[in-house]
Amino acid sequence: MKRDMDTVRELLMRIELGEDQIQAEHGSTEAHHLLLLKDARFIDSPFSEFPMNEAGDPPLWMQPRLTWAGCEYLDSVRDKGKWEKVKQLIASKGESASMETVKAAAALLLKQAFEQLAQ
Repeated sequence: MKRDMDTVRELLMRIELGEDQIQAEHGSTEAHHLLLLKDARFIDSPFSEFPMNEAGDPPLWMQPRLTWAGCEYLDSVRDKGKWEKVKQLIASKGESASMETVKAAAALLLKQAFEQLAQ
């Protein structure tokens, strides 16, 4: 499954807002991205993944929390307008949207905004 940076941003925002239970069906886009966020150490959730039961109920992620890295990343992409500009910038360069690429693009846009304010 291909990583979707919009899904990453949405999940981080939901967790930051205090959504303490995110139910994701096994193999779903949400479940895949929660695992990616955990792998990237953007979220922490001990005892968070439960195996599917015999009835086929989906795993439940309980009380995920943002880590420092997750907070830093979300700070760089939280604003909807800035996020859209970041995506446009990345698309215009034909780059893949790695986490580092997204953070670098957001930092570049922030730097440009500060330079405009200083003039």
